[in-house]
Amino acid sequence: MNPQALANIAWAWARLVLMKPALLEAIACEAALKMAEFQSQNLSNLAWSVATLEYRSPALIQAIAAEARRKVELLQCQDLANSAWCFARLAVHDEALLGAIGARVMATIAGLDELGPDAQRDDGGMERRQGPAQPLDEAHPERRQISPNCRLVDCKVPSPTCADPPDDTRLEFKDFKREARTLAEEFFCSQDVEGMVASVKGLGCLPFHDELAALLLRASLDQKDATRQSVIPLLLTLHENELLSTAQLARGFEKPLGKRSL
Repeated sequence: MNPQALANIAWAWARLVLMKPALLEAIACEAALKMAEFQSQNLSNLAWSVATLEYRSPALIQAIAAEARRKVELLQCQDLANSAWCFARLAVHDEALLGAIGARVMATIAGLDELGPDAQRDDGGMERRQGPAQPLDEAHPERRQISPNCRLVDCKVPSPTCADPPDDTRLEFKDFKREARTLAEEFFCSQDVEGMVASVKGLGCLPFHDELAALLLRASLDQKDATRQSVIPLLLTLHENELLSTAQLARGFEKPLGKRSL
């Protein structure tokens, strides 16, 4: 199967939010073997699909990152955005790739580069340069000021990179989901926050806790009003006990809430 077909199939499943581990594993294995053949759009579509489904395959993510670094000069605006979003969504910090993407975007803002479907390209697909551009400050003096919307994030822990080993969890993802469903059912019967926190900690699957948040939110929709409200203090307590990060909580809210039963 060619790279475009692999990327299209992954995109279709991601668009429908269908998590089929066996299919995704097969696509990941085949894509890793043919990564050098992926065009920039196929590469960014695959990255978007993986991130949308939150399919955490270290080998595939590393292969996508390596190929994106190699082809960063070929990536269009949407490709760059997809690639950056993919690694942010999966909480993977590839400094070399993000630096290259940042440099490409800054060059575009400065007028040193062009991105988009109208950019002129040579026969090899690389964008042609139209001679030296003016320095940023001389060409656009209004851009010397920093936007008030720009904020730095205070990160107290190192970000993971593609070189880091995968997170060690006590359970496989499918087993974790089964255990989490059981815990959610028990919680809404007992509303024992402390007991739930202890049980969640005992699972030893911190990287999967965005799915836990989503499961709890889905399950709460089937509860009566008084019981439904109990999920809020539970999520806050999990967060306070460092069992649910802000990013995981946000992803929990982003996950589809269509399946309202456990």
